[in-house]
Amino acid sequence: MLQALSKARVLSEKLGDNNQQFIALCGEASYHMISGNLRAADELGHQCLELAQASGDANLLLEAHHRQWATKHFMGDYATAEAHIEFGITTYDPDKHKIVSMASCTTNALAPVVKVVLHPNARSVKTTRINDAISAVI
Repeated sequence: MLQALSKARVLSEKLGDNNQQFIALCGEASYHMISGNLRAADELGHQCLELAQASGDANLLLEAHHRQWATKHFMGDYATAEAHIEFGITTYDPDKHKIVSMASCTTNALAPVVKVVLHPNARSVKTTRINDAISAVI
């Protein structure tokens, strides 16, 4: 699987197809994160974020931030993970943005709760946002 994703990334780079390159990079980053190779996942995720920023595509940008919050959390970099979560929460508009995956909308709905449960020292979470997130999934 990783070999196919890597070949797809190289080919899309040669062809100048940024959307396909983004998809391949995200796939590679996911593979590495699931495999526990967090440094590689972080580097590939950073490349996803740079590509999304350069493209100006809001959907890709949201997906790139979504990709990075999980990696940063598992790396123990809670402050950076929180910044990526906050970007998703403040930016996501269901009327404007396409749902790239169910995980993306789940993240946006549950991120305030996740911050409290997984990082209890996060003081920036407001009770109203937690209540809103819980209401969104009930």
